[in-house]
Amino acid sequence: MKYRPEIDGLRAVAVGAVVVYHAALDLKNIVFFPGGFLGVDIFFVISGYLITSILLRELGEGTYSLAGFYERRARRILPALLAIIAIITPFAFVLMLPKAFDEYTRSMLWTLAFGSNFFFWLEDSYTAVGSAFKPLLHTWSLAIEEQFYVFFPLLLAFLWKRARAWTGHVIAAVFILSLVLAQGLNYTHADAAFYLLPTRAWELAAGALLAWLEIEKKSVPDARARAVLPSLGLLLIAGPLLFYTDTMRHPGFLTLVPVVGAMMVIRYGGGADIASRLLSWKLAVFVGLISYSLYLWHQPVFALAAISSNLPLSDVEKIGLMGVCFVLAVVSWHFIEKPFRNRARMSLRRAAATFAATTAALVLLCAAQISLGVKSHFTNVSPYAAEALDLKYVGYLFKNTPCRGDGKPYCVRGPKDAAERWVVLGDSHLDRVAPVLWDRVKARGAQMIFMIEGGCGYAPGLETIVDGKPDTCTSEINARREEYLLSLPPSRIVVFGRYNLYIEGTWFDNGEGGIEDTGFMLMQPAGYSGPGDARIGEVQDSIAASLQRLLDAGHEIVLVYPVPEMGWNVPERFNKMAKTMQPDEIEKWVAAGGMSTDYRLFVKRNRATYETFDRLGAHERLFRVRPEELFCHEQEQPGRCVSAAGGKILYNDDDHLSRAGADLLVEEILKAAGAY
Repeated sequence: MKYRPEIDGLRAVAVGAVVVYHAALDLKNIVFFPGGFLGVDIFFVISGYLITSILLRELGEGTYSLAGFYERRARRILPALLAIIAIITPFAFVLMLPKAFDEYTRSMLWTLAFGSNFFFWLEDSYTAVGSAFKPLLHTWSLAIEEQFYVFFPLLLAFLWKRARAWTGHVIAAVFILSLVLAQGLNYTHADAAFYLLPTRAWELAAGALLAWLEIEKKSVPDARARAVLPSLGLLLIAGPLLFYTDTMRHPGFLTLVPVVGAMMVIRYGGGADIASRLLSWKLAVFVGLISYSLYLWHQPVFALAAISSNLPLSDVEKIGLMGVCFVLAVVSWHFIEKPFRNRARMSLRRAAATFAATTAALVLLCAAQISLGVKSHFTNVSPYAAEALDLKYVGYLFKNTPCRGDGKPYCVRGPKDAAERWVVLGDSHLDRVAPVLWDRVKARGAQMIFMIEGGCGYAPGLETIVDGKPDTCTSEINARREEYLLSLPPSRIVVFGRYNLYIEGTWFDNGEGGIEDTGFMLMQPAGYSGPGDARIGEVQDSIAASLQRLLDAGHEIVLVYPVPEMGWNVPERFNKMAKTMQPDEIEKWVAAGGMSTDYRLFVKRNRATYETFDRLGAHERLFRVRPEELFCHEQEQPGRCVSAAGGKILYNDDDHLSRAGADLLVEEILKAAGAY
């Protein structure tokens, strides 16, 4: 192919936008490139064009070779990817906490199999705050490309031999169907639309269509169009990069704007127009040449820097890290990418042996970490943090026991004819507490029924909405829960969930730098379309009424009010701080309550939840437990809610309790129920 420097310049725009977006610069409250995530979409268009151009030329010249194609892909993708993973893994081991490092090794395994888009799709939203701490998050886009190129060369070869005249029609059909699927799926499964190939294939197909027009149809752009349309295309790219935000439904119809812009630059560029001259600027071209290495380096550098820092990175630090990424990209492009792409310097046998040995070593490392579990990493963690992170006692929501996945809204432990019956009813907050409570009551010969759903507080008639879209906690789930509970003989029910989040609809910000997440999560009546200010009242009514129905059915209720949220991941932040403290200082700090949050903020945050629970009034079968009495008003930190007590950290992350925290709360539950 004839070299086109403006395409490398377009790569520079794409990678620059992505890097600045992930850096999250906020100079004087000006957010730079809020739509920078669209750089990946531009990459897909470029990739589709270049790869399809090569394949079509080879098919036309009779030199097409599937083995040759995959050799080129391996030489292009694997050297820098394997090298960077090998380099960052020791840093990840030293800097990351056990659970996070375990997740990192799993993401590494999926990355090596070019399936990391599936891994991150099932983990979390791309825009969640926690995603900034995942060193390999960005490899989802590599996975999509390689999955596309598993079948696309085969499809092209088949069409060339069997239905050559239909090639353009088939590519156009892929474009249309994939785009429509992406738009539709954004309303029901937004994360799937973002991470999966079927909803991203249209962007690669957009570039493939351009190649088909150029190579197969011999279509030559009009000279007048070439003078104007590249600049218009660049504007169509710049606008979304500057003004789109990650709250938009993406990919979808709005994503067409930058994609069409990239198509215009590729199709009509290369002449004397302004856009082509700008994109052919030597610095832009050079950044385009190193764009792959720069893309690979930026996420792990930002993530590991954020993990190692006690506080959010400053803009000056972020700009410095961008410079580090650039230098690393230049080095890896020159010493890793270029040698492996040069067949004269690196034979196929030697390259294949290097790839195989490096991959095998990394896979063995992953297998060792996964088989040994997070305990193997506790040597790098403060004993206080290690104890708080130990989740071996959690076994009902997260360990795929029969309590999950059998189609029932419950599971039962203990003798069927037990005289004492407990029901634990709630979400993941209760999941931290339920096993500890079970350990206490099973010795009395009690039966316990577990009705725990992550992110799903007990609220019949309501459904959970995450960032404007229905979540897995549907009104049907709670309807099945209620139906079962009302069929039980009188039992003792512990109700505990993160109702403050479901009612308020916003994640926690402690006002001191601890920001839990972005976006919102709330509960609302099924199919609700009323005004936002009326939603809270309806949610309060529904929750209070559902609890009253349980009381009317003869059940006892132990109603657990909200646990104070911290905003920070407590053991993670504590572990960072402990590295700069002497042992006696650590002990004193933990004894004094560790890090804390403002009690006044707790009161404000939970006012609506307290009002909801207090509506039930006094009742002989209703027992209340208020965790604030355990976690707030410590003598040494008046007016604060603490994260440690009795020489132990009380939280496993920013809002879930550790074993020590669960022990304290269970004692209060037993006392309140008169079962102590």
